[in-house]
Amino acid sequence: MKKPTVITLICLVFLLFGLCIGSPIEIITQPGNRILLITSALCTITLLFIGFRQAAKIQNKVLKITAIILLAILTLGHISDSIFVLPRILTSSYYPEWKDQTIYLKDNGIKIEEHLIIQCRETSGSIYDYRTKKIYKDFGNGIRISLYYPNYKINGVYTIIDIESGIEKTRTLVNGDY
Repeated sequence: MKKPTVITLICLVFLLFGLCIGSPIEIITQPGNRILLITSALCTITLLFIGFRQAAKIQNKVLKITAIILLAILTLGHISDSIFVLPRILTSSYYPEWKDQTIYLKDNGIKIEEHLIIQCRETSGSIYDYRTKKIYKDFGNGIRISLYYPNYKINGVYTIIDIESGIEKTRTLVNGDY
């Protein structure tokens, strides 16, 4: 494999990872959240630029066309993902932010095994998005490392804490059944 092919492949992997999983770094406070979103958008644009330039240098025509088509598909995915959020971040003081709604703690008697967060965001008017994230490291200053977590994997006995009301209860969950 030649250098342009390897660089294009690396760009494709990072772009696909970013589109499917998102940034593992999460900043809850402002202006850190805004700075992180703008930085990740600039990194995405840079990866797309490098990917297209390197794909144009590939000698094998079939590989070149395949790389350009895959990059174009990922570009459309990233554009559709950021078309509504990015203009608001740059021009407005208000934009939809993810807010922690519920904390799920699973302990084995000694230490907390799992720390899951359910977050919601007002997308438009009365339309809300929800997501579940598994917290791997919380630094306590509004910065944490987390990844999306599928609801069907939430099994077992959890201590559930509602953030708004502060109510704490213990429930057994099977396949993410809330």
